[in-house]
Amino acid sequence: YFANKGYLNLHLQYDSTQSFASTVIAALQNTPGFEKDSKVAILGTYKKPQSMYDAFGYLEGIHGLEGIAPNTYSIAKLFEYYNGIQLNFASGEDLSGVYSSEAFANMPPFPGNGSVQQINGVFVVRLS
Repeated sequence: YFANKGYLNLHLQYDSTQSFASTVIAALQNTPGFEKDSKVAILGTYKKPQSMYDAFGYLEGIHGLEGIAPNTYSIAKLFEYYNGIQLNFASGEDLSGVYSSEAFANMPPFPGNGSVQQINGVFVVRLS
């Protein structure tokens, strides 16, 4: 029973993360001015929709179902290996003006309209 529960959780995590990555890539590619070598920043934590808990409540307590907190290394590898795209992630220096900008402060969380914008030469995806 626990092995099946664990496998289902792993499968759901993989599918939701893959879907998330594909959606982020599509949003970036549809942002005016985005090119394959553009600097990118994915900022914040993505929380799974409440419906995920409602449908799979019996998996509560198994690590990983609650959300995705991407770091540059893991999200870069996800995009590269599973989506076939290499993103040019912005450095800390590139982000110095992003966090303090009014545009970033007013961005809605992903996948809201306006959650992907170019700020100071960096294509920003705001997760939270």
